[in-house]
Amino acid sequence: MAQFAQGHPKMGGRKKGTPNKTTASVREAILAAFDEVGGVEWLVGLARREPAAFTRLLAKMVPQALTVQDERPVVIVVDD
Repeated sequence: MAQFAQGHPKMGGRKKGTPNKTTASVREAILAAFDEVGGVEWLVGLARREPAAFTRLLAKMVPQALTVQDERPVVIVVDD
């Protein structure tokens, strides 16, 4: 198989950032199920009944890395 030179232009395939069709379909199904079970009200109920499960779900929404350009220290406060 021939090797491409480093930095060659992309040829074929999906454009960068285009989601996989399966991923898009699953995401649509999850959102439809969310609407079906009650949406925001269901999440509020989950937070009250199962705070640990809700916290894990919430943690998935928080960025994994934080880039700070300011020299001041970052303080994160979590209220119970």
